[in-house]
Amino acid sequence: MDPHVGADIVFGSLPQDEREKLVQKMMADSSPYPAARVYGIQDIIHPCETRDYLIKILGIIRDSKTQGMSRHLLAGWPTKF
Repeated sequence: MDPHVGADIVFGSLPQDEREKLVQKMMADSSPYPAARVYGIQDIIHPCETRDYLIKILGIIRDSKTQGMSRHLLAGWPTKF
């Protein structure tokens, strides 16, 4: 949504200078990068690139030695209760 339209919806009619400050704040707060940093996201892709990205990643996993699964070693299995 256009930040100017969003500011009108959220804040109603405001003086132009106050509205512009809020629009700038909304634009700064809408970046995906802070959320990606918090959640440890490795890649941010455009929605139209999703199919190609998934095909590439699944191909990498399929061709790997473990095919995306760990070896599930029982080294940490408790031996005494």
